[in-house]
Amino acid sequence: DYALFTFILFIFATNGIEDHEGYEQRLKVLEAFVWANFFMTFVVGALWCVYNYRRLHQQMTGNPLKLHMSAAQKHLDSNELDMFFCALDKSIDGHKDGIISIPTMVKYVIERSGRQEMFHRCDDITAAVLAKIPGGRVMVNMEEFIVHCRPIMIEITHWTHEIVHTQRTTKELQEFIEEGHAHHI
Repeated sequence: DYALFTFILFIFATNGIEDHEGYEQRLKVLEAFVWANFFMTFVVGALWCVYNYRRLHQQMTGNPLKLHMSAAQKHLDSNELDMFFCALDKSIDGHKDGIISIPTMVKYVIERSGRQEMFHRCDDITAAVLAKIPGGRVMVNMEEFIVHCRPIMIEITHWTHEIVHTQRTTKELQEFIEEGHAHHI
């Protein structure tokens, strides 16, 4: 941006030097553009960063599974994973102690995803998630979470989609059987 303004300044500097008042007016306009650029770059840019940070934090606490699925194309970096851990740590049990219980996290993610019908499968999902963590640790700290977050969330997502698919198939099969019985009666 400043290179562009410097280029414009050199264009203005070569034309109309004899008219000092007009030249001074053009420099004032250029100065206004420089201040507007500063405002847009730093102030609006800082506000945009704060907005994105708050939106990301709300997604982390609101629906972690949806956040994971939306981040499938662009992985969360280590700072965002740190923020995700802190958001889960505080949201799961109400206080921040630096340790997350995997079974509690699985229940929290399922609850926040709006899939309460999956609660009866929480033990199966938790067992599958623990199988993804070396040593099958039930409690993870921040470093372990950062390393294993993606496999944990992939496993929960897999179970979510598998259960949805299975439920649809069962429902469709029941309708088919009911229709078949209606024809035989």
